[in-house]
Amino acid sequence: MRDTRSKMAVWVLVTAAMSLLSLTSVHSDSASTFRCDADYLQNFTNWEADINTRETPQGFIESPNYPNHSPTYEGSKKAPRACSWLLRGDNIELYVEEFDVEAANTSGDYVQVKGGTVYRGVLSWGEQIAVDRGDVRVYFYINQVVASRGFRIKFIALPTFQCDARYLKDEVSWQKVIDTSDIPQGFIESPNYPRVAPSYGLVQYDRTCKWILKGSDLEIEIKYFELESDNSETFLQFNNGAMYRGQELHAGDIIPTGNGDMTIRFSIDQYGSENKGFSIKFMELSSVTTLTSPETTVPTTTTTMETTIAIVTSDITASVTTATLPASAGRE
Repeated sequence: MRDTRSKMAVWVLVTAAMSLLSLTSVHSDSASTFRCDADYLQNFTNWEADINTRETPQGFIESPNYPNHSPTYEGSKKAPRACSWLLRGDNIELYVEEFDVEAANTSGDYVQVKGGTVYRGVLSWGEQIAVDRGDVRVYFYINQVVASRGFRIKFIALPTFQCDARYLKDEVSWQKVIDTSDIPQGFIESPNYPRVAPSYGLVQYDRTCKWILKGSDLEIEIKYFELESDNSETFLQFNNGAMYRGQELHAGDIIPTGNGDMTIRFSIDQYGSENKGFSIKFMELSSVTTLTSPETTVPTTTTTMETTIAIVTSDITASVTTATLPASAGRE
């Protein structure tokens, strides 16, 4: 039987007035749920959760009262209300479990990611919400009149293996071996990404980064790729095959892997680079499970559903976390 001894994690909830409350939540290896507190918003205009994804690598964020309708605040002193979730990490992915927010109406409820895209109406199950690399902030703005079912969004923080630029100041090669039976998906990045690769000045040696993926059914997807062009000695190579430079690879490209291990080699000349480098996602397909939409039955072998999302195989039992902050915090 699996060891389900509880672990402790502490999340800090920060209000607009920057008053802090440490909230201790007991949970096992399951995912945690961070639901905006509807009762708290009856008295205050802002609610915020600060989530360190290195401690909580996957979980859910939910609108107030989910799966019941979001509350209304008609007649309150100041509307709308706002919920926000700050997800701290490097490579974070967001997927829709359910999304039913007030239909397209400029005065209605909406979700916004890090000051960018605004989402209203209905989103499909399994749809991925685009986010930038690094910390992610999700806002939910609620008006005072119309209620909707709300949303449940899954977050997954994947491990990142970035070649160590500081190590390469003194050494000519850096290497990382990744056993995909233990780490079935993650990201590989060039030194300093998304900043430019370093220069090593007058040292007349090229530098090499190497990642060895130990696996059997690997998928390699390009997320970003921009290197020196022409005949530069800065290039990316897969299993000692073709050398890729410039913008010869594009976001969304899938690199053929065959069966077995994969070696990814990045060579950097002594002059460094004026480009951002690359970010690559890897996945061991034999070590992940495929979720089908809630309206279907999960098959025991394969699925033909067009909408699927892959996650690390684990038991996922949500535990809901809400909090009420001190009366002095976030007061209107």
